[in-house]
Amino acid sequence: QFNTILENSSNLNVGFNEINELQEKVENASKDCMSAQIEAFNHLSSLCKPSLKIELLRRVIDHAIWMDKVIQSIEGKLDWIPTDHTKCNLGKWYYSKGKEEIQNYSEKAINIFNKIEPAHAKLHTLGIDAIKMMKVGNLEESVERVEDMLNSSKEIIDLLLELYELV
Repeated sequence: QFNTILENSSNLNVGFNEINELQEKVENASKDCMSAQIEAFNHLSSLCKPSLKIELLRRVIDHAIWMDKVIQSIEGKLDWIPTDHTKCNLGKWYYSKGKEEIQNYSEKAINIFNKIEPAHAKLHTLGIDAIKMMKVGNLEESVERVEDMLNSSKEIIDLLLELYELV
């Protein structure tokens, strides 16, 4: 019976290794697919007349890339600490062209635009903290920050898409 237990244990280990390899392949394929979609969007949007709608979609993509980098950093797959919320692509746009262009739209659009800033600042603080917590081995605190970060992320995306529908 001991040999049977050892054999089953060995088979389980092989199964786990195969699952890990499959997960890695799926993850790589997903990243390749995302990269191809971003490249296609960038190409198509370069053919269009510049507009706030296209800029808002670009900011959604920038945000997704930023979130992916934070998660990769937490998982130890990337050595990266985010900048503050004014220096990322969304922040650079928000505090320059975004602030200028939104003035051409309704009060409702301006109010939605202004709601992005506090959620965005909070998101960066949470992301930076989550990475730092994980680096010092504080998994529980890191997970709490990630959960809050995901809520802030959803709020930002919802606001960007609400603004997209309005303009």
